[in-house]
Amino acid sequence: MNNKSGEKSEKKRKFVESAQDQDEEEMKKNTQSALSAIYHDEDDEDQVDMTKFETRSKYHYLKVGVFIFLGIAVIATVFLGIYTFRGNSFFRGASADKKATDIEIIGPKSVASGDEVSFDIVVHNRDTVAISKGQLEMRYPTGFRLARTSPQGTNAEQTIWQVPDIQAGAAYKVTIAGQILGEVHTAKDFRATFHYQPSNFSSTFEVTQTHTVNIDSSIIEAEVKIPQQAIPEQELPLEIKIKNTSDKPIDQIKVEIKYPAEFTFVSSKPDSETKNDTWILKNVAAKEDTALAVKGKLKAKASDELTFTTTLSIQNPEGNFTIQQEKENKIKVINPKVDVSFKVNGTSDDSAFSLGDDIAFELSYSNTSDVTLHNAVLEMTIADDFEAYDLKSLDFKEGKTPQIDNNIIRWTNEQIKNFTEIKPGDKSTIKWTIPTAKEASVFPDPPTEIAVQNKMSFRFELEGTDIKKEGLPDVSDTITTRLKSATKLTAFARYYDDNRTKVGAGPLPPEANQETSFRVYWQFENTYNDLKDLTVTTKLPDDVTWDEKFKAQQGNLTYSIENRTVTWYFDKVKAYAGADESFQAYFDVTIHPTQDDMGKVMIINNETQLAATDAFAQTKLSNTAALLTSDIQTDPIGKGEGAVVAETSADPSGGAKNSNSNSNTNSSNKNINK
Repeated sequence: MNNKSGEKSEKKRKFVESAQDQDEEEMKKNTQSALSAIYHDEDDEDQVDMTKFETRSKYHYLKVGVFIFLGIAVIATVFLGIYTFRGNSFFRGASADKKATDIEIIGPKSVASGDEVSFDIVVHNRDTVAISKGQLEMRYPTGFRLARTSPQGTNAEQTIWQVPDIQAGAAYKVTIAGQILGEVHTAKDFRATFHYQPSNFSSTFEVTQTHTVNIDSSIIEAEVKIPQQAIPEQELPLEIKIKNTSDKPIDQIKVEIKYPAEFTFVSSKPDSETKNDTWILKNVAAKEDTALAVKGKLKAKASDELTFTTTLSIQNPEGNFTIQQEKENKIKVINPKVDVSFKVNGTSDDSAFSLGDDIAFELSYSNTSDVTLHNAVLEMTIADDFEAYDLKSLDFKEGKTPQIDNNIIRWTNEQIKNFTEIKPGDKSTIKWTIPTAKEASVFPDPPTEIAVQNKMSFRFELEGTDIKKEGLPDVSDTITTRLKSATKLTAFARYYDDNRTKVGAGPLPPEANQETSFRVYWQFENTYNDLKDLTVTTKLPDDVTWDEKFKAQQGNLTYSIENRTVTWYFDKVKAYAGADESFQAYFDVTIHPTQDDMGKVMIINNETQLAATDAFAQTKLSNTAALLTSDIQTDPIGKGEGAVVAETSADPSGGAKNSNSNSNTNSSNKNINK
């Protein structure tokens, strides 16, 4: 197969050469038959269609040669340029170790953030020829605040200098000065670039140099004072003292505090301009101190360790703040907890008292923590403007009499030995009483709304900690005792009034089977406080009837037939109401004695009850007047004539005089023997 292919290629070559010498018309005619004869092979199924064969121009090889020549010329030109403008360094390799022109930046390699620093940028011409058309460019790092340059640059930003000719072996120096601001433990790069032209060249060259400055400290000194130990719910003080150690003022210092989640911000001095964790301290003079005070509360449990992170930053020339210092402070939470229960008159709520009462006080404490408490102090402060308490008669039987000074009663370990040391699990109860004034004459005239505030305070100290007693919780409670209003209720019955005018009806003394009417009077007096929802009520016996004769100068007087109840109601009664007779009411009732009641005193009405609410003392009041009988002891004429006697006049039918169908002759109710 390979031999056949070779023969075909040879035939093809000869054919192409002969075809080029023929004229175009003859070549077209013979091409098809020749190709067919040459390439036709009955054994070869993959025949090539040579009718589409494209012949090459006779100029093809000439073009290729021209292109190769031009490529060689370009490459030679490049190498020549490198050789010419690079001082043949390409061919000399690394033999040129030191540049003929270089830049040296002279300045500190480590600074404190905020310091003013100075740098010398020196361009050295180490060549044997002068250099001209020099231009020095500086690129300053962020956080660099340029103060001055020498000489002055040619642009406003002072980053470009047009450098005069530098003779061989000479140098040119530019000095820059400014303030560096940045985060501590970061680096700042100053980059200098010099463009120049040697006197024996027409091309421009450049060299660069970078100088790195490390910021390892700051011009700000900060001291963060936070207690190392704290207790839950304690008001926690944070104090940050800041000093500008530089010779220049600082426009703005930003202070940020990252609080633990258990800390609740309360206040600060100065106030925060943004959030409660960020402050901007402005115009801090050189070598001057400033301070920030923060107060808050902790809501943490014992054994927690909390972290406060304080960050101080200075504003850089770009207006951004760069961190100068970051301080962490940790607080250990302890919980010297003591449970205290304070009661007055047996309750932890406000209570009321009457004159002459003894006020009973009780305090129970229990150390429920794992910390020993020391030097406990119990104080009770009495706010008693009316001197309702007789403090000189205080009764305390469990130890020495406590100290009393300006209405402050104080117990220390001098009175209660257990107060010296209260170990975990220790508990005890302290009791004392204070009598009250026995009469109102000790009060100003007229006294109203008299209240005494009893404020209990229980505090202690801790030993072996940095928590001062002022920072420990002061367990306190206040219970108010209020003097409740005193009411006076009077109920009496009459047959004659004070003017000896008859107000009753029927025989007196009462006669069996005869009706006798009496007038019942109610009066009451109020004292120290307003009252509300006052009611005076009584219930009539079954053999006594309501006469529908009644009058109330104040309030509303009613009778319930269903309940047989007389009610006198007031929605509100002022303090000291009833000092005159304006708060008075009366009503008439009739008794119906029978033969069985002879010699007995009849009950006119049962006990009279007063009920009201003291609006100031917030307590219920009650009073009771005794039941009334036909004996009417307050009647100036009829007193002692209440026992039922025999009927002195009867009608022919034997019925009692003045009897009527409404009379109840069943003497089933209580009677009183004369």
